[in-house]
Amino acid sequence: MAEEHIKAFQALDNVKINGIYSRTYSKTERLANKYKIQFRCKSVEDLYIKSRPDIIVVAITETAVEDLVNEIVHYPWVVFFEKPVGLNYEQSKRICNKINSFGVRAIVALNRRFYGSTRQIIRDLDASQGTRLIQVNDYESLSVAKSFHYHEDIINNWMYANSIHLIDYFCFLGRGKINKINVVQKWNQEHLMPVIAQIIYESGDQGIYQGIWHGPGPWSVSVITTCDYFEMRPLERLTRLTSQERTPSHYPQMEADLVFKPGLYEQAKSAVAFALNQPSLSISLAEYLITAKLVHDIYQHTE
Repeated sequence: MAEEHIKAFQALDNVKINGIYSRTYSKTERLANKYKIQFRCKSVEDLYIKSRPDIIVVAITETAVEDLVNEIVHYPWVVFFEKPVGLNYEQSKRICNKINSFGVRAIVALNRRFYGSTRQIIRDLDASQGTRLIQVNDYESLSVAKSFHYHEDIINNWMYANSIHLIDYFCFLGRGKINKINVVQKWNQEHLMPVIAQIIYESGDQGIYQGIWHGPGPWSVSVITTCDYFEMRPLERLTRLTSQERTPSHYPQMEADLVFKPGLYEQAKSAVAFALNQPSLSISLAEYLITAKLVHDIYQHTE
């Protein structure tokens, strides 16, 4: 993900990737050579002194985030976290409290919010009438995750590492506060049955989450209103059916989502705007914690 972020930020006219630091110096050298980054740094302090960045992008393994935060809070940069911010909800709260106690400005990368399909469905839903039924099908596999040799703590908190992308859709497609969460079928890591939950909003909107472990994929999100049916399957592509016109309309993908990892170019633009105190759609730590709490409540996770 660090490399994907570099590509997106380097494509912006008003941005220069000035320095890079990894605990593994060979990775620092490889990326610095590939993307012509001037300062190859050996510590967080070295990164700040040499490159004086306005934004630091934190794209490291989940198990290392909390320790790194203890270092980065001492410098006056905007911190842009790749998700997840910590292993689980409890650790995320500690990290966010630490960041806030130092007055550091921080945002979180939830790049599905910046997909062209996401921006299009938000725009068209605003013009669609009636309550919304939001359905999310989240296909996961612990066996695949284990095949990449992730740390055991990451595997045990996989819903924060990966499912959070899907669960986040409930936080911006549903209107109003969430009044109630009914977990119909609970998480059990020993017996990986689908996790099923109903989400009820104060607006009357409802959500249905299905966490399908060992499912075929791809991920999908659909929204049903009085007159419209929207579906993103895969998430980068949006289709719409209306009660008047039964032929599906396929929205074209945004060019930036074809050139870069989807969502990252618009997300990088928004992060720069945030750093410049301009209007921005960047996700705050407070917003991120709302999503992390929803993951916690759906999975009723013991941390």
